[in-house]
Amino acid sequence: MFVNKNDVLRVLMENKSKKFSIRFYSAEAEHGGDPQALVTYETIIPKGSMLATYTHLPEMKISAEKIVQSEWNSIAYVKMEDEVICERSHYGAQMRRISVEAFEQSLYKQTVENDLLAQARGREIIISDETEELAGSLMQGFRQYHKAYLSEKENS
Repeated sequence: MFVNKNDVLRVLMENKSKKFSIRFYSAEAEHGGDPQALVTYETIIPKGSMLATYTHLPEMKISAEKIVQSEWNSIAYVKMEDEVICERSHYGAQMRRISVEAFEQSLYKQTVENDLLAQARGREIIISDETEELAGSLMQGFRQYHKAYLSEKENS
């Protein structure tokens, strides 16, 4: 299955407590040379941060969101804690999901995301038949969110 940049951004935001690495295709790949040529260094997104840095230039810090948004087509793969979660087979190919677990979203988070997107676009979202599974997932998801919120509040 394929992923898009919004899926990757969601995974980055939901897993801030984990380290991410991004590797880009080289200029050679982008300009018609070897379509699998990669740059030498990875871009690192440290735990607890959304600021990316480079292995060879640790003093340089850039918004991870801006990198993914602006350089999406040049990203070869994304790693979460040293495990590749999505990758392209070559420059110009679509990004393929490698880790199903990394991109799974609970029904609670999916419902909240759909609601926020609908509000931003001026549309209503209608949940057709609320099943027992959906209701249970919504309550469990909210409980986890609230627990994480209280924990974060205590630490700051």
